[in-house]
Amino acid sequence: MKTADGSYHYCYNGQAVIAADYQVIIATTLNSKPTDIRQLILMIEHIVETIGTMPKMYSADTCHCSAANLEHVKAVEAAHSTEFLISTRRMKLNT
Repeated sequence: MKTADGSYHYCYNGQAVIAADYQVIIATTLNSKPTDIRQLILMIEHIVETIGTMPKMYSADTCHCSAANLEHVKAVEAAHSTEFLISTRRMKLNT
């Protein structure tokens, strides 16, 4: 993974989804992609594959906010009655 100093290092990016009501990890992934923006859709699919449904509420930080993710979230909200809370603080909308 390319790092802030311009060099390449062996680094990994981990994602985890926790069911807050039970404090249990319900989905994880580990990859070598430097940003989180393309991980939200994969994590949503992983949750549905793992537990067969989506939690009633899902929160994500700013790095998961993009036009593609927001479009995908609309469909998931309708199909699973899930409310998504994705931070938009201090960011420009990524596409």
